[in-house]
Amino acid sequence: MNSLSLHPHLQRTKLCDMKDSDLDPTYVRKRDQLKELVTSILQPKIVQSRPLNGKEFISFLEQILDALNKGEIPSTGSLVEVFNKEILERCLKLYSEMMDRVRLPLEEKQLEGAHDEARNEAIKAFNKQHFGRNHAGQSLVKLDDDIQKVLKNFILANEYQSSKLCEALYTRCEDKMDQLQALRLPSMAKFNAGLVQCNQSFQVECVGPSKINYEQRIMKMLGKSRSLFIKEYNNRLFNWLVTFSLVMVVVGRFIIKFILLEIGAWIMFIFLETYTRMFWTSESLYYNPAWHFIVATWETIVYNPMGNSRRSGANCIASVLEMSWEKETWFTLDVTFVQYSQEWFKSTTIRLNNSTDVICSLKHLSKLVPVHMGWPSFFLSSEHQSDGSMCPGSEACNKGEWWT
Repeated sequence: MNSLSLHPHLQRTKLCDMKDSDLDPTYVRKRDQLKELVTSILQPKIVQSRPLNGKEFISFLEQILDALNKGEIPSTGSLVEVFNKEILERCLKLYSEMMDRVRLPLEEKQLEGAHDEARNEAIKAFNKQHFGRNHAGQSLVKLDDDIQKVLKNFILANEYQSSKLCEALYTRCEDKMDQLQALRLPSMAKFNAGLVQCNQSFQVECVGPSKINYEQRIMKMLGKSRSLFIKEYNNRLFNWLVTFSLVMVVVGRFIIKFILLEIGAWIMFIFLETYTRMFWTSESLYYNPAWHFIVATWETIVYNPMGNSRRSGANCIASVLEMSWEKETWFTLDVTFVQYSQEWFKSTTIRLNNSTDVICSLKHLSKLVPVHMGWPSFFLSSEHQSDGSMCPGSEACNKGEWWT
C-alpha cells in the first residue's frame, strides 16, 4: 500500500454506497485485514452484559451527550451546588427565624439593625459550612438575594403593623376629642389636659414608618378640634351669661325681692344683648380683659384639679390671672399650668402684648408644661428654663411647640 493508494478517492462520498465488487480487490483485502487488526486490539463495549455493535455504540454515545447537555449527569460544579443548596436553605431559615423574633412595628432604623444582625449570623453560618471555593461566591450571592426577598416581606409587614397601630391611636384621639367637645360643663383647662395627654400618648405609642403621616394628620385634627372647642366654648359661655342675667332678674324681683340685684341683672342683660352686638365684634369681646376674668372665674368653678384626677399621676391645675396696663395694651391672660404629680413650679411670669413679644421668666419648671391663654396658646418645655426674655422669633422659643 503506497501513498497513491492512500489518497482519498475522487468520489469518496460515494464509497459507502458502492459494493465490494465495484471496488479494487486489493483495497478490499487490505480493508478486511485492517478490520481484523482493530478488532484484535480493542475490547468490545459491553452495556448491560451485552457487547455493542457500531450502531448501538453510536446510539449510546448520543444518549450520553444528551444527558450531559441537559445536566442529568452531575459534574463537579453541579455536585457543589447541590451540596451548598441545603446549606443555603438552612442559613435562610436561620435568618427568617431571627427576624420572626422581632416585634413589629419598629422604627426603620431598628428594623434595619435587626436585619443586619440576622444577615451577619446567616453569612457566618454559611462560611462555616459551605463546600468548594470557586462556587462559594455564587452561592453567597444567591443567599444575599434570597435574604433581600425575605426582608421586603418584613418591610411590608412593618408598614402594615405601623399603619394599623397609628390608625387605632388616631381614632382613639379623635373619639377623645369628640367626648371633650360634648362636655356638659365645658372647661378649657380640661380640654387642654385631654389634648396634651392624647398628643403625648400618640407620640410615645405610635412607631414605625407610618408615624410621620399620622403625626401630620393628628396635629391637623387636634388643631381643628381646639379651634372648634374655643368657638363653642365662648358661645356657650356667652349664652349662659345671658340666661344667668335673666335668672337673676327673676330672683331679684320675685324670690329675694332685692331691687339692686334686679337692676344689676337687667344692666347685664341689656349690655350683653345690645351693647356688645352694636359696638363690639365677637373677637373684641372674647379678647377683652373682662371676658378673660369671666373665663378665669368659670374655670376655677367648673374644673377642680383634685376632683378631676383619675389616675395616681393626676394633673395639678393652677389658674393664674394677670392683668396689666403699660405703654402698649397687654391682654389679660388666663394661664393654666398642667403639671404631673411631684413636679411643681415655683414662680412664672408671662406677658403677651398686641405684637409678637412674649416675655417668660421661669425660675423652676420641669417637663412639658402647656400654657393656655385662652387663645392663642403655646407649650414651654424644660429647655426654656431661663431668667431672660424670650420672643417667638428667638432660638429658645423656636424649640417649643406653638399652637394657634
